[in-house]
Amino acid sequence: MLDHLLSPIKIRNMELDNRCVMPPMGTNLGNPDATVSEKNLAYMKRRAESGVGLIITEITGVHPSGCVGLGIYDDRFIPGLRQMVDTIHQSGSKAALQLHHAGREAMPQLKKGDESR
Repeated sequence: MLDHLLSPIKIRNMELDNRCVMPPMGTNLGNPDATVSEKNLAYMKRRAESGVGLIITEITGVHPSGCVGLGIYDDRFIPGLRQMVDTIHQSGSKAALQLHHAGREAMPQLKKGDESR
């Protein structure tokens, strides 16, 4: 009955070894400057080694005003994100990135004590 779950699937030009997907989960393992940390890499490596076909990273902020996890709004984030993707690929999984902006829940507004909430 679950044979399909563990069978390969092709999504456009990406082939997954199986149909198991790890959804994005906030880990709070990133560095304070929103870059990928060694703890992020170790976490992703363990998840990829489980054999999951696709891993979707935790929220990745598209602008500094709404970044509450990892960042992707500047080229300085590329090396760490590249390392994360390479770590995932080395174990045979594919990677996807969840783009995010925290909106009114972003840290700058919380620090200001935004009264509009």
